[in-house]
Amino acid sequence: MFLPPAGMDAATYEALPDETCKYLEVIDGAVLVHPGPTRRHQNTVRHLANELERICGSALAITTSADLRLRDEPLLIRKPDIVAHDLGLPDDAVLRPAHCRLVVEVVSACSATADRIDKPAEYAAAGIERFWRVEGDRQPMTFRYRLDPATKRYAEDALDPDDFGRHSDRNQGHRTHRGPGTRWDADSPPSDHMSRPRSRAGEEWVRPPTAR
Repeated sequence: MFLPPAGMDAATYEALPDETCKYLEVIDGAVLVHPGPTRRHQNTVRHLANELERICGSALAITTSADLRLRDEPLLIRKPDIVAHDLGLPDDAVLRPAHCRLVVEVVSACSATADRIDKPAEYAAAGIERFWRVEGDRQPMTFRYRLDPATKRYAEDALDPDDFGRHSDRNQGHRTHRGPGTRWDADSPPSDHMSRPRSRAGEEWVRPPTAR
């Protein structure tokens, strides 16, 4: 793979085969190669994506492991585990922050720091309204955050997951709380568990520094 001296740019990345890009992210022009996800990770993503499709209905499109271009120069591309985005976005269009209503990261051992700190900061700086982080293997817990437009930082979101599809308008008033995450079983659909949150204290990265 040819890499320009100044790092990966958009034109070079777009010329790569899809199979090559499958496990790549680009961080300020530097190429990051990820190993394939575990089966449990894939199951967790699949269950939650299915649940989001149920919640959103025809309001939003739900996509897994798609390129999200956060910035063109220097090139910044992430691959969130799940994105809820505008339904009318053509398949061949570049997915950008303006199209996104929610991004979800299921924390992996090989990318835990990025999933917990780097990516939330980048998504917040890009103006993406909501971010969910999923922790744990057998009984994953979902932590939900909403962007504070004034600070460009995420704070915990009081919105019930089942209301997400009905409240995806960017122009709503900002609401936060210091309440629980949501726990559910990775081996069963999260619809059985998403309405039964368990108490858990907030974590200090909830308000990460902006990326730019």
